[in-house]
Amino acid sequence: MTTNKKTNRLIAEKSPYLLQHAYNQVDWVPWSEEALKF
Repeated sequence: MTTNKKTNRLIAEKSPYLLQHAYNQVDWVPWSEEALKF
């Protein structure tokens, strides 16, 4: 059985804290100018 977990935008971060949330179902956005446009 194969499990394909989807990632959110935190997958590209370097912080271990943020990376642990990269597979959450919430579409987290790291702090940036882009995040302020939502």
